[in-house]
Amino acid sequence: MSVIQVSDFMVTNPTIIDPDASIIEVALKMRENRIGSLILVEDNKPIGIIARANHSRNPQFSYSTLNYKATQLANNRTREG
Repeated sequence: MSVIQVSDFMVTNPTIIDPDASIIEVALKMRENRIGSLILVEDNKPIGIIARANHSRNPQFSYSTLNYKATQLANNRTREG
């Protein structure tokens, strides 16, 4: 029986976005690339991930939040602040 490795599933060149990108930019990039998540990168370091579920299931998401930045809805934010 062979062991399944993480590398069997991982993407080696993930689609990234700036943490200051607007939610509209995030949604457009996901749509253009037909993906459900983006890695937030700052200074060439990953600081978090934003997934379609972050905003589609968020009860605070509404048309008034369209100007939010990606970091305001991201998961696993590692940047201090």
